[in-house]
Amino acid sequence: MGIKITSFIKIEFGNSEKFNEELKQIPEVVKILSISGDFDLLIHILVEKSEDLVEIIEKIEKIPGIKEINSHYVLAEWEK
Repeated sequence: MGIKITSFIKIEFGNSEKFNEELKQIPEVVKILSISGDFDLLIHILVEKSEDLVEIIEKIEKIPGIKEINSHYVLAEWEK
């Protein structure tokens, strides 16, 4: 099953299309949502163990155009 992380991301204006394409190249990023509000994107990351998260976040932070990332472990999930 793995560990699911939800991350809110702010990106520099005008970089969203290229940034999204880079995110899609990271296999552990399983969902990308464009959102309104303080952040530009909401992504879901799925890793096997928590130690893997550091490497994935570092990959995301190296993508040009990122301003901020705020990540949270998903403790429980309900879906209709």
